[in-house]
Amino acid sequence: MQTAETAAVTELPTASKRNEMILSVATKIFARRGYRNTDVQEIADELGIGKGTIYRAFGTKEELFLATVDNGMKKLSERVQKVKEEQCDSSDHMRLSILTFLRFFDENPDLIELLMQERSEFKHRDTHSYARHWEINLPIWTDRCREAMGDGRLRDLPIEGLLEVYSGLCYGAIFIQHFSKKHVDIEARAELMADIIQNGVLSEAERTRINAQKTR
Repeated sequence: MQTAETAAVTELPTASKRNEMILSVATKIFARRGYRNTDVQEIADELGIGKGTIYRAFGTKEELFLATVDNGMKKLSERVQKVKEEQCDSSDHMRLSILTFLRFFDENPDLIELLMQERSEFKHRDTHSYARHWEINLPIWTDRCREAMGDGRLRDLPIEGLLEVYSGLCYGAIFIQHFSKKHVDIEARAELMADIIQNGVLSEAERTRINAQKTR
């Protein structure tokens, strides 16, 4: 028969589950108070564990902070990866990718705060989390662009420059949305961004006029 004591033991979180809980609480506290103003003891108190447990799992306060940022970007990568596996045409795929990206940061605003702190507090870090996330996904997006250009679905443009502009548009959007603190219709914003990327902002008549001037 299972006693109350043995039941309590079996309900203790595994090391991986405990570490996930630590990262979750640390993310909120670092985002709210800032890296320099956060004491690891605050995180431990919030979790009801000893500070030594956190240090044994993550080493130092700096390593804990960087782990929170990397964990957030890992979750973003997992979310985006699911979109990449969707079977749909290129226009829908772009809209879904942008929507997933914007929605993730709308649901996880603390990660935006951590990305800013990482850039200001750890300038010595060789590759910051967002850049590393981009580099991991870059080969996949490059292949997609090359394939779309080969099929005639995309204009023949420098792929690296195209993807940097695309990334900058999405990256800038999350910070503008975060700083403005305004309610944004995420689906409508993703639809508009995808439309602008795919069709531009000039009317058909204006594009015709400009092209006619170029041929004179």
